[in-house]
Amino acid sequence: MDINNEIFLKKFITSIKLDAPAPTVPDADGALLCFNARLKEVHLQYRELKAQSDDNEYDFVKLALNHLQEFKLNRDDDGYNIFKELYYASDHLSLPTPLQTKMNKGIQLLEKRIDYFCSYTKRGLPGINSSYKVMIKEAFGITPESHPREWRENNYLAVVIVKYLNDLGFNNYFFDSDSIVNGEKIMETVYDYCERTTVLLLIAQQETFRDMGNDKNWCFEEFKRYADTHPKQRYQVFSVPNLVEPVRARPHIREWFRLMTTAEGVKGRRLDFDLSHNGVRDFVNEMAAEIDKAQDENFRELVYS
Repeated sequence: MDINNEIFLKKFITSIKLDAPAPTVPDADGALLCFNARLKEVHLQYRELKAQSDDNEYDFVKLALNHLQEFKLNRDDDGYNIFKELYYASDHLSLPTPLQTKMNKGIQLLEKRIDYFCSYTKRGLPGINSSYKVMIKEAFGITPESHPREWRENNYLAVVIVKYLNDLGFNNYFFDSDSIVNGEKIMETVYDYCERTTVLLLIAQQETFRDMGNDKNWCFEEFKRYADTHPKQRYQVFSVPNLVEPVRARPHIREWFRLMTTAEGVKGRRLDFDLSHNGVRDFVNEMAAEIDKAQDENFRELVYS
């Protein structure tokens, strides 16, 4: 929020607490006049919501969280921030502790959640790009001849899936864990993302399940952190053809492989090597609807529990 708007909002809230006249805006300040009009509109909505709940604190919390979600869905940052600040200034401390906690969790979910986290590896490059050479050229106009360095360094199968998801308005973290040497840094960063995401998206290649020596498999670490922090786990898997169980891997890697790639585990989508970019987009569109449904279910479970 703009600093001038933030200061004005604080003055407005203070006037409510003191039952004093609302602050005025100079006629020459067009931006602040617009904000003041929006502030009055949202304040009226807040009062109407309070009246609608008829002094039932549980109903008020449900209505307030749903209203905040609508602001977020409509990308109405001013409306969201105004409503949230009115709530914390006017009603938060008067609610029973369980309802305060519910509101805090709901607001945290709205503000910090990630739609999906893409777990992928650069192991196997440039082979994975060459396997999808036609699709990558269709999507980006890139070939190993035109962009030799990028062809060796970037997993374009993962890039195109993330691009098509984000074209639909989703937010994510597309994190290159393979390039980070400092284990503590990657744990701090990636674990935070895994804890905040709704859906874990895995690009499953044979190299994803490689288990050699004492090397950490960061795709597995991402999976484990997500599984440990999400009572209701939602996985989406895009797998390349001809995956085989890594028989020399440790038991936990083999078990993870079976969960991610078999009919008894997670229902995934196989990306055949001759798949067009439009075929990938069709798969992504299907998955997008499932991510959206998962987001709504998570929020509703919190609101109506």
